[in-house]
Amino acid sequence: MTTVAPTAFDPDLIFLLSQANHALTTEMTARLAGIGSSPRTYCVLSKAMTGEYTQNRLAELTALDKTTMVVTLVSALVRLVEGRLASPLHYERPPRRPRGK
Repeated sequence: MTTVAPTAFDPDLIFLLSQANHALTTEMTARLAGIGSSPRTYCVLSKAMTGEYTQNRLAELTALDKTTMVVTLVSALVRLVEGRLASPLHYERPPRRPRGK
């Protein structure tokens, strides 16, 4: 088997993919920062919206440890409701849960 030595003009695919990843990450981070968010928050919220998951499953889907995922999710939800609810809602009794769950 013969191997062909790369010439000076052959593109390095891994390098190009790395550059594209860097450019996308930088642009996405900058745009999400404009609305007070981050790529991690976007990832957690977008995965959470696709179904009902346990904390462990959502952590697996987002490739985060459970504690980091929960902190990210809670802080994102707090930011979403800031200013929309003047005071916490207090219930006289806990909300009813569907039977069988």
